Amino acid sequence: MQKSKTDLRYISKFLEDFKINHNKLLEKLQELESRITYRNRYGFIHGELGPDHFIVNNKLVPYVIDIEGAEFFDIEYEHAFLHIRFGDHYHFFDNDKLDPYRMLFYQYYHHISLTAGFLKLLHRGFPNQQFAESIIKHQSENALSFIKG
Repeated sequence: MQKSKTDLRYISKFLEDFKINHNKLLEKLQELESRITYRNRYGFIHGELGPDHFIVNNKLVPYVIDIEGAEFFDIEYEHAFLHIRFGDHYHFFDNDKLDPYRMLFYQYYHHISLTAGFLKLLHRGFPNQQFAESIIKHQSENALSFIKG
């Protein structure tokens, strides 16, 4: 949660809607986190799984790549990211054993994280400014939707 707080502060410096609603956004983060109960079992996750994290050799054997962030953690973290990344096609990954409170928390977490991450890229001179701005717009709107009725 500390990363999300830091990200919210960063975003609030540059996006007016986040500046105006900073306290509400922070309260929502705390509310969503408070619904999560203790867990003693975790799954092995990639951390940012997507189609570009697989390669297939000439014998059609798949390999997972870019695994430096892989760890044992809440599988909802990965699923929330997959849901954002695949949108309408997420149903291919759907899992009825996921904790709905964790899913909601991580969805919100990822919207905040992606907004902050692409803002930072934009500020560092990311070459595709239009792409970065579109991600910022989309993810910030999704984050703000958590506090709007």
